[in-house]
Amino acid sequence: MLQEVSASKSDPSKEPYGVALSWTALQPGRSMDALLRIDQAQNFNEFRDAAALLSAPSQNLIYADTSGNIGYQLAGAAPLRGEGNGTKPSPGWDQSYDWKGLIPFAKLPYIFNPPSGFIVAANQQVIGAQYPYPLGSAFSYGWRSQEIIDRLRDAPPLTMDSAEQIFYDDTIRFAADLVPILLKIKVPDPWVVEGQRTLVGWDYSASKDSAAAAYFNVVCHNIFKLTFRDELPEELWPEGGDRWYAVLTMLLKQPRNPWWDDVTTKDKIETRDDILLAAMINARKEITSLMARDTDQWQWGKLHKVSAAQPDSGNQRHQAD
Repeated sequence: MLQEVSASKSDPSKEPYGVALSWTALQPGRSMDALLRIDQAQNFNEFRDAAALLSAPSQNLIYADTSGNIGYQLAGAAPLRGEGNGTKPSPGWDQSYDWKGLIPFAKLPYIFNPPSGFIVAANQQVIGAQYPYPLGSAFSYGWRSQEIIDRLRDAPPLTMDSAEQIFYDDTIRFAADLVPILLKIKVPDPWVVEGQRTLVGWDYSASKDSAAAAYFNVVCHNIFKLTFRDELPEELWPEGGDRWYAVLTMLLKQPRNPWWDDVTTKDKIETRDDILLAAMINARKEITSLMARDTDQWQWGKLHKVSAAQPDSGNQRHQAD
């Protein structure tokens, strides 16, 4: 796939150049055969033989049978790269960056009947540093998978009902990294302290009635805004998600990291606690404006809504918490 682009956004008059995109899905494959054969598999070996036919997109496949066996297989055509790992554009004129084929299926990650007795696949990284091949970088950073692992380890033997409850888990696990620090910030304004106190004793659940979840999410939004918008172009502004939570988790351990400084204030160098305090003050103002002055009336469900238009009628809209 070839696309002509401008050499520079700042100077679009420069001679444009070509960018070529290579993707395993652009090559003919047998993914449909894989799906049909997986449906017919009678054991784990047949399951893996079928999965070997899947080319794109890559998938986390989970196996279970009536004999009590469980397994996991990463399936899909993954390039065997030369130089680089695919996360940045490569100089197409340098053959050292060319693909050297595909990672052999036998060397893709899989597991059968692990000692833990369960398998968790929640888009987290499934390999360690010892794995010799790059398998992408857009994976979940593990808060959701670890929450599931902990729930399974702590649970008695699962029933259909108790297993179903795991799907309803609304824990914001990342909050455990941030909330203890927020609660240590000295807030001079008693009005703002009222918002801070909603986090005391919070179990990190994002239930629709939770005042703490509402305040926490607005605080997070403000932390990202105050920390990064002064130094990043708008197209790179954080929008939340695991990757940015991971960045913030690292920065929280470095109170004087330069990222905390607001470069627009020339007479001051802000630290972590300065930004966290400002984020809590702004969040108190925003939620008061959006919902109520009384924190007892704050609800995450009132802030976290989705509006969807029916495809056959742009005039009808529905809202859901």
